[in-house]
Amino acid sequence: MKGQSAIEYLMTYGWMLLVVAVIGGLLFSLVQDQNLESVTGFGGEEMQVENFGVSSDNNLSLQVLNARRGTVELTNVTVEGDEGMKYTDTEYMEGLEPSGDAFLELGSQESREIVIPDFNNTDSGQSFEVRLTYNKEGLTNLVSQGRITGTLSMLRTD
Repeated sequence: MKGQSAIEYLMTYGWMLLVVAVIGGLLFSLVQDQNLESVTGFGGEEMQVENFGVSSDNNLSLQVLNARRGTVELTNVTVEGDEGMKYTDTEYMEGLEPSGDAFLELGSQESREIVIPDFNNTDSGQSFEVRLTYNKEGLTNLVSQGRITGTLSMLRTD
């Protein structure tokens, strides 16, 4: 008798615990912030964006990497939003001095920060396509592209 009572008790409350766990998991997945920052699409590319972030003074910082051997001359960075907003003017990038057609040289496995003005932190997630145009060993206008996704928005367009 005691064995049957114990099994009935476990079955009744076991199902209840399972239902509560499933409902709790569903609620947690719906309520939690799903706007994680990510960089995608640059895998295997010669030029890559390793990381990014928006500063308190409304600048987007891109950590750019020359993932292969040899020197690369970065000539242009284009950041384009899904809603047609676009940034492609390299002369406004802070801390970089243009030299000829290239505004930044990166050696083998070298990583540098590029600061682009007019971005803002937001509460909702947005995705931007990033195109890095560069020259290497006599080849010009090579392009690496990928996407950055995070809680940021563009304040101006070109």
